[in-house]
Amino acid sequence: GRVTELEKQALMEQVAHQAVVMQFIVEMGRNLHQDPRGCFRQFFEKAKIADEGYMEAFHTELEAFIQRVREFSQAKTAESVTMDKVVRDFELTVWAETPMPCWGNAVFSEELKRCFQLQDVQLLQNVLSDMDPQVAEHCLQHCIDAGLRICNSKEAKEERSEEPTMDTS
Repeated sequence: GRVTELEKQALMEQVAHQAVVMQFIVEMGRNLHQDPRGCFRQFFEKAKIADEGYMEAFHTELEAFIQRVREFSQAKTAESVTMDKVVRDFELTVWAETPMPCWGNAVFSEELKRCFQLQDVQLLQNVLSDMDPQVAEHCLQHCIDAGLRICNSKEAKEERSEEPTMDTS
């Protein structure tokens, strides 16, 4: 019912926030010529000082991403497809049809799938750190572009209880 739709909306916004955070971290790594896995702390430090231009760019990108998700959802709803089926079909398409160097390695493919299925950030960090840095960056960026996210229930509670700001913890 209505509660389920509100929960889905809240989850979508949380996932969108995480996607944009990851996108900015990957971009920061690219700009600094560093492995993005080493840029998490720098990103959140920059967010904490609330650089006005940086935060404006972040929120603009976040709103644009949310709008793209809504448009995708509305297009599918117009075709009388339930949101659950859209998500399931989208995930299956991403995993089944995505040509990536890490997908070619069956171990990484299964390990990456497992990270997202278990929603385990630490496992994802471990899997990515075992990869060649360029392959890891490519895989991470593709996961972000494809909409694959790991939801953190603690962050979700904090975000619901605070004003909408960038999570810097």
